[in-house]
Amino acid sequence: MKLIMPGKSSKTFFTLLALCTSLFAAEPSGRNPYALKLTPRGNGQYIFGKYLTWQKRLSESPPDYTPSQPLKAFRDLWAISLLAVHDGPLRGLIVQLGAWQDTAFFIHTPHRDGRYFTFLAKATSISAVMGLGDQAWPYICDWDDDGDWDMLIGGGIGWPRILVNHGTHSRPAFAEAQNILSQGRPIRIRMSQVFPGCEDYKHDMGYTYPKFIDWDGDGRKDLMLPNITNRIFWYKNIGTKKTPKFGPRRQILPDGYTETDETLAVTGQYLMANWEGEPQADQPFWWRTGAGFADFNNDGLMDMITLDGFSRELQLFRQYQDDTGRLRLKEGRELKLTDGRVISEKVVDRRKKHWTESFQCCDWDNDGLIDIMYSLAGGHGNMQDGGSIYLLRNTGTKKDPVFDKPRTMSCFGSPIMITSHGPHPGVGDINGDGKPDILTCHEDSIYAFFSHIALEMPNRPRYRLSQLINK
Repeated sequence: MKLIMPGKSSKTFFTLLALCTSLFAAEPSGRNPYALKLTPRGNGQYIFGKYLTWQKRLSESPPDYTPSQPLKAFRDLWAISLLAVHDGPLRGLIVQLGAWQDTAFFIHTPHRDGRYFTFLAKATSISAVMGLGDQAWPYICDWDDDGDWDMLIGGGIGWPRILVNHGTHSRPAFAEAQNILSQGRPIRIRMSQVFPGCEDYKHDMGYTYPKFIDWDGDGRKDLMLPNITNRIFWYKNIGTKKTPKFGPRRQILPDGYTETDETLAVTGQYLMANWEGEPQADQPFWWRTGAGFADFNNDGLMDMITLDGFSRELQLFRQYQDDTGRLRLKEGRELKLTDGRVISEKVVDRRKKHWTESFQCCDWDNDGLIDIMYSLAGGHGNMQDGGSIYLLRNTGTKKDPVFDKPRTMSCFGSPIMITSHGPHPGVGDINGDGKPDILTCHEDSIYAFFSHIALEMPNRPRYRLSQLINK
């Protein structure tokens, strides 16, 4: 076996070659073996994997090779290390995939040019904890309308995925994470895909925060996809409640805003000269924000909350029907606390720069009003109580929400602070007791579950045993 690992250079990464003369077919002369190469993806600073490419050796001294060409089986995967298996009945490659933290075996498929591989199996364990790759923030939903909870996840690399629960509500057993398709192709969002001219953007990520709600009021839940950009996309469910199927990507635009190739190009130029997270005055939404969805004015239509594109303050965008019956979105109005402060990072005493915020809508206290679970990332403990998740309890009405001062979410009295990039929790009833719980994760998406009762108790329960009674 031969281990192939990428190293670093002053610019991006070195690429290392491994001559696999016993693995790959050669020409009849036997003098032209093939080589594998891990090739950086673009010029971006943030690279979580590489293209796996092949080259043919043209000469031995000096060594000379043909230009790199992608191996078809690995075109959409992110390899970070390889192991060539050239002994025994199964020859092929063990590949470590950086984006989703998988290790898989690809069998070498005989072919005259020796460049073909087929996926055979993943390395799995019946006792391993769930690990789903870079920043796969969870959303609790019932994807297949069977009465138990499933887990919808986003990801730093941009692919939303779904884990269907084949167990029960209180004892879930999840299938493998699956890509979500739009018109037969996996859905993915990243900067260079949205904005032209950003192919070499230094942070070409996705950071999707998926939600599964009925956006258009047709009785079927749609896929909402807030993401790293300052645009918000959604995918209409053209399938059924039990078998969701999604049409083409659509964009959420409030009244007064339009999107053209020119406006996208302007943002692309802005990004290449700056960095996401800088205000763009002509856009309604902020960057890299997990928007929340609920009916905030009790009119039967789904609304959206997210940060304003210039002020970075929380806004309510309300859906309504125009004279033709078409659903439209009113430009936002500020959401406030009972003391009159507009909801923003300032209400939790943020004292250092942080990266991103997200909002989950829920009825935490079962009073019929929509509350907000507010999450901030990257504060490194420099926020209220050293926490990162805050409950904004609705003390207003169903038609006019107003929110109490932030309450730091704590487990048995200890504030929850899991990771610098999150924790961006999912909120829902996980253990079947009828009360919302919190599910969150760190950057590598190892998941932590906090039950409602543990979040409501100021201390761990204590027990005192009486003397042994002999009956």
